[in-house]
Amino acid sequence: MRTQPAPTLAWSLATVAAACCGLGLWLFAQAPIDQVRGAAKFWPQVTSSLAMLGYAGFGGLIAARRPENPIGWLFLAAGLTYQVFTLAGGIATSFWWEGV
Repeated sequence: MRTQPAPTLAWSLATVAAACCGLGLWLFAQAPIDQVRGAAKFWPQVTSSLAMLGYAGFGGLIAARRPENPIGWLFLAAGLTYQVFTLAGGIATSFWWEGV
């Protein structure tokens, strides 16, 4: 039995989103909390990133089960895009404070 490419792609993209979320938040947490505008900057980033990870997971679930439904792919794309943003912010914040 051959596997269909759509469920594999959907779960792969959801996994990439989870990896970007974890690595981005870990890198973001490496900077001293008082030098990145305190907890007022850190905790909203964590909560919004975890909420958008839910979008990626839910979108992956919908896209894997119903590949013809565009809502699943849109949720997955929105969650993945935000997690790439989180990773980029974590990289920028981490390297910025290491260089200072």
